[in-house]
Amino acid sequence: MPASEAAISDLQTSHDFVGRRQEMGELITALDHALGGRGRLVMLVGEPGIGKTRIAQELAVIAEQRGARVLWGRCYEGEGAPPYWPWVQPIRTYIQDEEPENIESVMDAGAADIAEIVPQLRQKLPDLQPPPSLEPSAARFRLFDSITTFLKNASSTSGGRPLVLILDNLHWADKTSLLLLEFLAPELERSHILVLGTYRDVDVSRSHPLSQTLGNLIREHLFQRVQLRGMTLEEVRRFIEINADTSVSSDLVDAVHARTEGNPLFVTEVVRLLKLEGFEEGQSWDVRIPEGIRDAIGRRLSRLSEKCNQVLTTASVIGREFNIQQLDRLVDGLSEDEMLGVLEEAARGYVIEEVEGGIGMYRFTHALIQQTLAGELSTTRKVRLHSHVIEMFEKLYSGDIEVHAVELAYHAAEAEAMIGPEKLLRYSILAGEQFLESYAWEDAFAHFQRALDAREDQAMDDQLAVIKFGIGRAMAQMVGIPNGAQKAWDILSQTFEYYVGKGDIEEAVNVAIHPIPILYLIKGAAELFARAIELVPRDSLQAGYLFSKRASALIFESTDIKGSLNAAMEAMTIARRESDEVLEALSLVCLIRPLLNDHRPLEAIDAGLQAIEIVHRTDDIQSEQRAQFAIAQALLIVGEPDRARFHADATLQAADMLHQRDGHVRGLLISADCAAYQGHWSKANELADKALKILPQNGGVLGLKAWMSLQSSDAESMQLLVEEHSSDPNAVIYMISWLTRAAYETDNNEYLDSAALVAGEPSTHSLRSLWIDRCAAVVAVLRKDTAAAAEHYSALALDKGTFGPALFGVDHILGLLAQTMSHLDDAQVHFEEALAYCRKAGYRPELAWTCYDYATLRHAQGERSDALALLDEALEISNELGMRPLIMKATALGELVESQPASAPRYPDGLTEREVDVLKLIAAGRSNREIGEQLFIALNTVARHVSNIFSKTDSSNRAEAATYANRNGLVP
Repeated sequence: MPASEAAISDLQTSHDFVGRRQEMGELITALDHALGGRGRLVMLVGEPGIGKTRIAQELAVIAEQRGARVLWGRCYEGEGAPPYWPWVQPIRTYIQDEEPENIESVMDAGAADIAEIVPQLRQKLPDLQPPPSLEPSAARFRLFDSITTFLKNASSTSGGRPLVLILDNLHWADKTSLLLLEFLAPELERSHILVLGTYRDVDVSRSHPLSQTLGNLIREHLFQRVQLRGMTLEEVRRFIEINADTSVSSDLVDAVHARTEGNPLFVTEVVRLLKLEGFEEGQSWDVRIPEGIRDAIGRRLSRLSEKCNQVLTTASVIGREFNIQQLDRLVDGLSEDEMLGVLEEAARGYVIEEVEGGIGMYRFTHALIQQTLAGELSTTRKVRLHSHVIEMFEKLYSGDIEVHAVELAYHAAEAEAMIGPEKLLRYSILAGEQFLESYAWEDAFAHFQRALDAREDQAMDDQLAVIKFGIGRAMAQMVGIPNGAQKAWDILSQTFEYYVGKGDIEEAVNVAIHPIPILYLIKGAAELFARAIELVPRDSLQAGYLFSKRASALIFESTDIKGSLNAAMEAMTIARRESDEVLEALSLVCLIRPLLNDHRPLEAIDAGLQAIEIVHRTDDIQSEQRAQFAIAQALLIVGEPDRARFHADATLQAADMLHQRDGHVRGLLISADCAAYQGHWSKANELADKALKILPQNGGVLGLKAWMSLQSSDAESMQLLVEEHSSDPNAVIYMISWLTRAAYETDNNEYLDSAALVAGEPSTHSLRSLWIDRCAAVVAVLRKDTAAAAEHYSALALDKGTFGPALFGVDHILGLLAQTMSHLDDAQVHFEEALAYCRKAGYRPELAWTCYDYATLRHAQGERSDALALLDEALEISNELGMRPLIMKATALGELVESQPASAPRYPDGLTEREVDVLKLIAAGRSNREIGEQLFIALNTVARHVSNIFSKTDSSNRAEAATYANRNGLVP
């Protein structure tokens, strides 16, 4: 977004603020958009000292002049900041300045959630009730949504003033604070909020948490980047003259610019130094100008008294912010007046500044000053100071030590070499619990992991059990960890076994009942839940939640469909008896998958719809997302793509609210499947590409794209799929599906061998078994294995009228199996049912392939005319959709059928069986459209049959054709 000329020309800044007109113009343009109700996220980017914070301060002044409220949130280096620190500060400032009734108005129901991370809110709203108890992922969503809603309400024209939220030094932000920024960003466009973030690009590597956040924001085009460079030579000249209040030589300007590269902080330090030393002409400026910015800061500090430097050095170990009470307990030999005098000296030297609104609170004016002071300490001295800081915190905050656990954990880690691991363990555990309670799982994991490292390989005891329980809970909610769900489960299982062995039933059940978002493919979960159920009263709410977990574990871990159904119903009974809607929704969601696998898709859909009705009341977005996705899958199976697409969109909405990448991809994949099943390749590819931008290695999406590429004879894509996922157990279901489809369409033995190999792998996962069995049935057909075909035929008969993986209709597969077993009459019935299903569902690619396979059967039965009519329809669809493998096969078969003489007709004048069916309906007075609907054939196909009938019966119209049918006994 380029800066407007008006914004630049009207720019008014502080007298000592030099240059930056273009950058300020861009920021003011963004501010104008926010003031007008089109919020923005802007990032100020540059190296340390380049002026990011100063520019933000200038914008803050302008914003306040234009009626906006400015709130600051600062991130500080180190691990001592509490959860959501850059967000807590601006929210805390807001509630300090507002009356309780206004706070209640803008926060509404979200106040209880926000109070979980900003406890000062309860002082303003003492009657605030605790937030509802939700699963961790749903609770974090609710917190993020509450903060977002509060900021939007606070900035609205009815609720307050436009907001400028400045998040300084985001390169030091905790992971969860960055996730909250990602949550807020899409909502800014419809708000009066300008979020201005600053960060050092030199500190953000590819593995840095901020790098991932920026990548996600860039993909969605959600922020504007303003890159800051050094001041120009002329800007350096102006800056020196303004601040030195004198004209300066070109040699001096050249020297300062060359040494500082225009870095504003460095230039400032140099000018201050030269002012103190004088600007006499004829001196060697290169000698007098410091080599680097830290050197310049060091020379500024050296001009302060020794006592001032000692106090500041101690303060640098506390952190970027500190207060006089803390220093009084750490520095000996100074009275209160002397301490104030030292701090005033440091403030006069622009080393520290008072924190607005905090009596006795100070902050280093720049992070580089704090880093310079701390960097001059020897390791031994630094460790000793950190240990003293711990002692100070423990004495000063003895009654409220948990609040400072995060800071204490940081100092204990720095001082471990001197004080040992005991305090590190204590405060790391407290800090981990604090982050868990705030749904900051990534940061909680880091604290618990540090505690675990401190315990090394020691035997399990109560403390280690607490640590492992913390790690398991944090890891269970995190995304992006390879095999993370199983790792989390293994750690939780160890903790469960410890408590069971110890006889601590309450803690054992607490471990078992803790929410695990993904039970897919976790080994050992079903058995553990069964054991946990035995530890509690069987009709208790605890048992109900454990039954729901066991239901999910059984359907994903084994083939025990009956056991899964029974466990879900047990949970349902308890939920309804106890009027627990959260558990009732969970139970209904847990019913969907076993009902699908039990050949009851309509009941599965009904269970999902009931669950959605409940979760809309309970605000359980996680359960809603699971239900919406399962319903969409079930609707695709029963041939209702339009309804499936609706629920796929709902899956996307829920995933967006939860900020779940996996859920977003699942919703996109269902929508892409809907489009592909109906032959809308362009739309399907567009949706698949969106999904791959989120998860580039998703096997389902890659498989779908590979198959669509195969339609244009691009075999390379299918080969890449095999190579990329051959060692990934989670991708087996997709590999077998699309490999089978590729083998079926292309007669490629390499695909067939690979598909047979994957299909032959044993699977205890019931859903995978269901899909793999269907693909294995097609493999049996392609290999002409009659024994295997008979076995699969019996198994698949229960799923008639449904759709399988990789665009295979079950009726179609049954027709192929019956044909393989030489049961041609049965095959004919199945193909007719497959055609009817595809036409009703609108699954055109599968309809075309079914026409081709049915034509093969009709040709074998000697029904030449029927075979040609079916091939005509197959070619009509395949030519329209560009299905090259089918075009080649159908063309070849058509030439073969045409070249062979017709067999003796079963009906007069060479009428085929299908033509006789159409003729009967003509005699009954049906229109072409009515005939198509009754026989489930396309309107063009009906017209072709009618034309053939007129020709063969020498009829000029429908009345003469009806007379012919009666005369020849074709009408009952």
